[in-house]
Amino acid sequence: MDSTINSLCVSSYNSTGFGIGAKNHISTLLTFSDILCLQEHFLLDSKSKKSSNTDKLVNEFGASHDMYVIPAVKANNAVSRGRGKGGLAMIWKKHLTKYVSNEPCDNYRIQAAKFKLPECEFLIINSYFPCNPLTENFDDSELINVLADIKYLIRKSGFHTALLAGDLNCHFTRDTHFTALVKENMNDLNLSILWEQSDYPVDYTHCSMMNDIFSFSTIDHFTVSPNLLKSVEEAGIFILLKTFQIIQPFISKLR
Repeated sequence: MDSTINSLCVSSYNSTGFGIGAKNHISTLLTFSDILCLQEHFLLDSKSKKSSNTDKLVNEFGASHDMYVIPAVKANNAVSRGRGKGGLAMIWKKHLTKYVSNEPCDNYRIQAAKFKLPECEFLIINSYFPCNPLTENFDDSELINVLADIKYLIRKSGFHTALLAGDLNCHFTRDTHFTALVKENMNDLNLSILWEQSDYPVDYTHCSMMNDIFSFSTIDHFTVSPNLLKSVEEAGIFILLKTFQIIQPFISKLR
């Protein structure tokens, strides 16, 4: 490869599982993405469960990509039944591996990695936030912990450039305690919400159907530090069709 890297394409996708459709969508995204942040793969880190194992990600995409994987989790009282929840993976093209280092975090909803390229260095945080209960009275302790851990990772890294990607479960036009808390912390970290920038308007990133009625929301986001915002070349959504649902991973190209 060349001694310089002119641009990177970063994608984010909530796969809600690792079935055939999800694998095909991930494979499509990896054809043009240099880095993919994946949420909710639902794969458990259990060698005894052949049908649900994080090794499936490596076996499927490891020939041309390297990755960090956070397994799905399951409550102790439900170990023998049902699927796990959550699960994160950060996947990148192998030629980038020498520039990547893991930033450990004990929170299963967050993973982070440093990318120290010849031209620049930045931190990427892949995240899956708790669901917004759409009520003012709820236990916000888990959300507060997620936001505190993100803050810790960014400040610990010492980097002036950071990108937070993932399913934030936060539609910022909603006037709720959940959205206010997330927005307050983004402002405190000086992270700009990409879809609020006039150059990158997005109508929605998630579509669901209930009782034959479609519901649209913008809950998946990129937030970037000021230095990185200046380097965004283009950003938008990439539509993937799935039975009864439109899945919209989003992409950002950095120069």
